[in-house]
Amino acid sequence: MDTDTLAAQFQRTQGRPINYCGNIVLPIFKKDLNQELVSLVITRLSSLRKPEQGIRIKVEKGDIHLDGNKYSEIVLWTDSSPDSVEITLTSKGKSQLKIWNVWRVDDGLVNAWVGNAGMLINEIADQSLAFQCSDGVGAVDFTNFIFVVRGLDGA
Repeated sequence: MDTDTLAAQFQRTQGRPINYCGNIVLPIFKKDLNQELVSLVITRLSSLRKPEQGIRIKVEKGDIHLDGNKYSEIVLWTDSSPDSVEITLTSKGKSQLKIWNVWRVDDGLVNAWVGNAGMLINEIADQSLAFQCSDGVGAVDFTNFIFVVRGLDGA
C-alpha cells in the first residue's frame, strides 16, 4: 500500500482516480450535462462536526438554481444547510457538473484536495450516487462525510 497521502497520489496521476486498498478513489466528481435542465436532490447522511464538512458544487458554463437565486457554484455546509437540498442546474451549451468535498478549520479557511482528501463514489440506486468522503485531516477515513446525489440520469 502507498504510504503517501491521497493528495500526493492524485498529484502523481494529475488528478485521475487512484486505487486505495482495492477501492477507486477520486479527488472530484465530474459529469457532462446532456440536458439543459437537470434537477438534483443532495441528501446528507452523516458527517463529522469538526472539521466542518461541506459539498462544493460547480457548473461550468451553466448555473445552479437554489432558493430563487442563481449561482455558478455553491457550498452546502453541514452547519448551515438542510440535510436535504434540491437544486436545479441549467446549462449553456457544453457544460459540466463538478462535485467535491471541502472542510473548514477553526480560522474559517476552506480546504480541499490536500492531505488525505478523496471520495469513494458508488451507484446505490437508479440515478443515485453515494459519496463517501475522507477529509484531508489525519488518516484516510471515508466515513468523515457521506451524502447521496439523486437525479444524475439527466446530467
